[in-house]
Amino acid sequence: KRIELNDAVAHDCLAQAYFVGSHGFPKDQRKAFELFLRATELGSLHAPVAVAQCFGEGHGVNIDAAKEKHYLKVAAKRGDMLGRYYLGKFEWHGGNKSLAMKHWQISAAAGHDGSLHRIKEGFMNGFVTKDEYAHALRAHQKVRNDAQSEERERYAAIHLSG
Repeated sequence: KRIELNDAVAHDCLAQAYFVGSHGFPKDQRKAFELFLRATELGSLHAPVAVAQCFGEGHGVNIDAAKEKHYLKVAAKRGDMLGRYYLGKFEWHGGNKSLAMKHWQISAAAGHDGSLHRIKEGFMNGFVTKDEYAHALRAHQKVRNDAQSEERERYAAIHLSG
């Protein structure tokens, strides 16, 4: 029913079920790709990463690096930090190490652990300065601390109220 209403999340969930063949749906990567693509068109935050991975690995479509990069950019622009992380990897493997580090700095500042690890490696190998690494580390830690504080407040409100 949510599919008929063009719900992006419903398309994304159904695509995942077809992708792996779960919840009574047969494994059909072409159908999954089409649903991920529709979810992306409908504004899904996470579906563009799945579309990019389909193009990058040939799941349900032919491998197409240009389209893979395009959908990683869509994901990054929508604020998906995993998409930005993968865009950094794409740039790194394409030889654009400086741009890769910039993508990882953005996603690390939003709390993405893998990106922080890449920046640490970049620092150890001379691709980022000590100040850039320190800035990423502080921003990452602030996001983590803020998230923990919010979780504590929710727990206290639920479990410790009178």
